[in-house]
Amino acid sequence: MNNTVTQLALFIHNAFVMSLLRSIPILFFAVLFGCQNHDREVHLIPNGYIGKVQIIYDIPEGMPIEYDDRGWRVYRIPENGVLLSQFSPNPGGFRLDDREFFYVDNQKKTKIDWFTGIDPRYRDIEKSIKMYPDLVCVYGITLTSGRLRISKDPDRYATHSLIYFVDSLKTIVRESF
Repeated sequence: MNNTVTQLALFIHNAFVMSLLRSIPILFFAVLFGCQNHDREVHLIPNGYIGKVQIIYDIPEGMPIEYDDRGWRVYRIPENGVLLSQFSPNPGGFRLDDREFFYVDNQKKTKIDWFTGIDPRYRDIEKSIKMYPDLVCVYGITLTSGRLRISKDPDRYATHSLIYFVDSLKTIVRESF
């Protein structure tokens, strides 16, 4: 009897391990290709803005949905840094080429870098600060979920937002490391 129980437990264990091993390729391809179904984004930030940016999704009276001529989502960040948007959250979109950030002043756009630490310009951070002392970057991109109060009405809330920061490379390094 004891031998039968041991054999049954070993059989169940082996079956479980084999099912896990068989699922690895499926999970790999799901992660690799499943996250590809998202929109690319362009973030238009008021010229000179420094600080936290928050995009709150699924707000019916928020900024209307807008796409540029390339088919990219357009987020026009207001002066206070908080955008209420009619867009739903954008799944995926965390590759370097999926988002662009610009300062905007009278239709003139100036690109803002996305600081990731993997950009070759930032490998030697001290050298980078000396070379680009006034460089402004976007960093700390985080998709949040939870109850976000959006009005004085306690029953009115949003559930998803994207948060990031815009600041100088010097400040990013000073606060991050």
